[in-house]
Amino acid sequence: GGIDETPPIQQAMRYGNKAFKAWHARMAERAPALMAELLEQRAAPESGAPAAPADAAAELAAYFAEAFGSPTRIDYGTGHELQLLAWLRGLELMQVLDPADRPAVVLRVFERYLALMRRLQTTYCLEPAGSHGVWGLDDYQHLVFVFGAAQLVGHARIQPSSIHDEELLAEAGGDYLYLA
Repeated sequence: GGIDETPPIQQAMRYGNKAFKAWHARMAERAPALMAELLEQRAAPESGAPAAPADAAAELAAYFAEAFGSPTRIDYGTGHELQLLAWLRGLELMQVLDPADRPAVVLRVFERYLALMRRLQTTYCLEPAGSHGVWGLDDYQHLVFVFGAAQLVGHARIQPSSIHDEELLAEAGGDYLYLA
């Protein structure tokens, strides 16, 4: 989404490429129309769902935009990731998504979100939000561990310690969020 059209600028900073502000502004500008489109599809006469409240698209757009980091601080962290969850829950409340969609949402939408966020982090050198110079496992994401662990409940071979098994990571890393 738009990263190629908004390349990083040359600047003398370790973190926080200012081009991220332009990328985020473009995304946030498009978000209300995207949310309105999602709500219109859901409220089509054949869906049987009632019309969404007038302010629903704006509220969903705010959660959506916040899920991609802070354009002011040029950072990203677990609080932004929680905004994605709030957005997804809002889509459920507006009957765009159904609770039965949750496995697909995690394995398709969340996985794509992670890939996009990792690209944004590396392209624009987003600082870990709230970090005080001590890098932690969850500086950027934590839901991947929650969803990934849930995906592996009862798995005969893969255990939490498997993240140290290079052979297993190469073999199954693309199949399980916990190992990605």
